[in-house]
Amino acid sequence: MPTVNPVSKVPLFGNKGLTANDGFASQAEVLIDARTAADKVGATYMDRPEWIAVHPTTKEAYCSLSNNTARGQSAPLGRSEPLGSDAANPRSPNLMGHIIRWRDADGNPASTRFQWDIFLLAGDPKNPEATKKGSGNKGLAFAQPDKLSFDPRGVLWIQTDSSARTSRSRIGKTSATIKCSLPIPRRATSEDF
Repeated sequence: MPTVNPVSKVPLFGNKGLTANDGFASQAEVLIDARTAADKVGATYMDRPEWIAVHPTTKEAYCSLSNNTARGQSAPLGRSEPLGSDAANPRSPNLMGHIIRWRDADGNPASTRFQWDIFLLAGDPKNPEATKKGSGNKGLAFAQPDKLSFDPRGVLWIQTDSSARTSRSRIGKTSATIKCSLPIPRRATSEDF
């Protein structure tokens, strides 16, 4: 796994979590307004999370972050300053999106600690512009990862959520489905379909 970043899980409700005093009288209210609940406990702002898929063998979780063209441009609710790039959202603005990977400490989903890394930056690996450069191999260019799904072999399938016009203007072509095999040492080998 590339550079990993250890962090802690934060409860949103119940023991040490949010209560009616915080505006959440039940766990149902937390689920209905999870974004505000996460903001209240200081969670990391993420660039438009779309799908989460869990690898069938390793149990690592992968989350597609489609894009955030407002990152660095405007402040999110409850903040006075725009959010710049950070370790989990490394581009500002994030035109192309990326996929982040989480692994529970000791492979235990009940653990309160986990590690994460950027699995894949969407974009064009040949583009010198930092906001449009991707990290896919074989020169594969794609934008705005959306649906993620693992097949029984552990191959990750990525569908993109970019209009033809947007894709052509950002990466010079359109792309809809990408096959991403995960050989040891757990780096993506990508193919366009």
